Amino acid sequence: MIKYVLSLFIIIILFSSCDKNPAGPSNYSNYFPLNVNKTWMLEHEKGLSNLAYKIWDKRTIKGHTYYAFGENEKTATLIRKDDKGRIWTYNSERDQIYMDFTQKDDQHYLYTPTGDSTEAAYQVTVAKNVYVNLINRSFDDCISFYFENKNRDEETYWYVFAPNVGIVMYGNSYVGRWRLISEEK
Repeated sequence: MIKYVLSLFIIIILFSSCDKNPAGPSNYSNYFPLNVNKTWMLEHEKGLSNLAYKIWDKRTIKGHTYYAFGENEKTATLIRKDDKGRIWTYNSERDQIYMDFTQKDDQHYLYTPTGDSTEAAYQVTVAKNVYVNLINRSFDDCISFYFENKNRDEETYWYVFAPNVGIVMYGNSYVGRWRLISEEK
């Protein structure tokens, strides 16, 4: 009887400690909610002006729904989300990956802001399972994107996204970082 109980105990421990999905989720669509008027208010860590990122409107281009995303409507970037949750931008009459949530931890890809292949590209590094602790909230399982311009060492920026929230941090090499203080759906 003791052998039976011990065997059962070992089996339970083995199955309960198994990672059910070692590759991570197959759909990352909850990391960047795209709803018109969705707004993220970010506060600068050293008291500079706050930032407000917003989804301004949506439009259909070549059969895809794009959202105008940015600090203001006039300079907003057109983005869309595919069925895996990857974020694409529309530039120069073509799509390109902007934020690839499906990349593995510490993997890289190239991003060119205008879509022009002759322009200097950013190397984007993805970090997964990032923990973010803000003044009034904390977030597990975040994903960060670090954009580094290989032609200009000092030109970098980054975003950190939390599931079901979206942007929780933004920063750049010029003036520091901003962190989420509120969001509107």
